[in-house]
Amino acid sequence: MPAAGQASSGGGAVAPSGQSGGSGVQSGAGTSAKPGNVVISASGDGITIVTRASALLRNGLWFSGTAAPKDAGDVVEIERSGPRTNWTWQPTAEAQIASDGSFSAVWQTNHIGRFAIRAILQGGGTTASASADWPTVTVTVYRPRWRPSMAPASGVGRPPAE
Repeated sequence: MPAAGQASSGGGAVAPSGQSGGSGVQSGAGTSAKPGNVVISASGDGITIVTRASALLRNGLWFSGTAAPKDAGDVVEIERSGPRTNWTWQPTAEAQIASDGSFSAVWQTNHIGRFAIRAILQGGGTTASASADWPTVTVTVYRPRWRPSMAPASGVGRPPAE
């Protein structure tokens, strides 16, 4: 767990028992302990999504990726699922696909815990329910934890007296 963060997700699983967290291929995942700021990615159904494995509450978590250049002008919607969304997919951020197929979006994190995050293509007659293979990653949002050792020696918010 990062030294400056703490999360309470209510459990270690991203999906409730018996449900799948998605079938996209995720890299950067595993069972061994890893730094929380690693880059993770997933690809599926012609879309690749890239982000960090963790973020702090009320900070931006950036997503970038690529889709087919033929989808330029369409919208990629970033959705999240977890305990705070009652295990349903909820819109989180969106981005328009550029002419080269790239996109980027940011989620101003508003809940702590573990979330499945997926990128879906909107437009062109495609709907989220049309594919079970949207790329999906798992991220953890931590609550920042302030410690007295992080404050300036002469008090909070003031420089030391000279």
